[in-house]
Amino acid sequence: MTSNLLLVTADAMFAKRLSANLEQEGYRLYTSKGKGEAVVRADEQNCSSAFLDLELGEKFVLELGRALRTLNPTVKLL
Repeated sequence: MTSNLLLVTADAMFAKRLSANLEQEGYRLYTSKGKGEAVVRADEQNCSSAFLDLELGEKFVLELGRALRTLNPTVKLL
């Protein structure tokens, strides 16, 4: 069974490297740069975990984490 993961970052190179490595391990990684897109993607793809890049700002990450937990209280935030 493939797990769907969400990565929220503005760093395209980081997203590309992480995606390649995780896909080799059998995961499906979805990337997003913004809050709205991330929430929609997490909901559509039923993501079990979300990697939130602190480079986007602590306030942004806290707000996004809360929004993701509203959708899915069991989502793992990393």
